[in-house]
Amino acid sequence: MDREQRIKRIVKRYQLISLWIVCGMSLIGFLLVHLGDLTDHIYSVGFCSVYQLVVNRFSIMAWRAIALHSPNIMGRYYMACGTIRMLLALIVVIAGMFVLYDRKNVMLGFVITFALFYISSLMFETMFFSFVEKQKQKRNN
Repeated sequence: MDREQRIKRIVKRYQLISLWIVCGMSLIGFLLVHLGDLTDHIYSVGFCSVYQLVVNRFSIMAWRAIALHSPNIMGRYYMACGTIRMLLALIVVIAGMFVLYDRKNVMLGFVITFALFYISSLMFETMFFSFVEKQKQKRNN
C-alpha cells in the first residue's frame, strides 16, 4: 500500500474513532443532565461536543497536510498542535467564564464539562498518534 493510501486510511480511522468518542461522551453528558435535572447544563454539553468535533477535524486535516507534504517535521507538528489546542481551550474556557459570570453554577458545570471533553480528546489523540508512529517505525525497520 502506498503512503497516500495509508494516510487516507489513518485519517478515516481518526475521524471515525473521534466521532464515536465525542458522540459517546455527549450521550453520557445528556443522560447525566437529564437524570440530574440539570437543564441549564445542556448547552455546555452541546457546545463542548461541537467544539471537539470542529477541533478534531482541523487537527486531522493539518496532520494529513503535514504527513503528505512534510513528513520529516511530524515531531514539530505534534508539539505545535498540542500547544495550539491548549491555548485555544484556555481561550474558550476564559470566554465561557466571562459569558457565564452571573451564573456561577452553570459556569462551573461548563468548565468541568469542557475539561472532561478536552482531556478525553487529548488522551485519544496521544494514544492514536503514538500507535501511528509505532506502526511507521515498524514499516521503516
